Amino acid sequence: MISKPNRLALTVAWTIAVPAAVPALGQWTGVRSSIPRKPDGKPNLSASLPRTTDGKPDLSGVWVVSQGFVDEVPKYMRNLAADLSPDEALRCSHGRRNS
Repeated sequence: MISKPNRLALTVAWTIAVPAAVPALGQWTGVRSSIPRKPDGKPNLSASLPRTTDGKPDLSGVWVVSQGFVDEVPKYMRNLAADLSPDEALRCSHGRRNS
């Protein structure tokens, strides 16, 4: 039988170890993407769009947008038009300037 202090230590160890190991499942080391590649391994961005078996464009893959952070918050979470000038940003009728 495990003593009470050892049982607590074992519980704490499992509580830390299991969640720490979960991100390792997301590495997908054996998955090949459908991106056409050059002989040096870099993506060939001028290649034709990959197609599925029924002829439709294959848009599967990882869709991640790299973005900066403002005050530890993604900048597009606060302002979707963060990279646009005030004249380029589409405004709602209630947001029009008085000119």
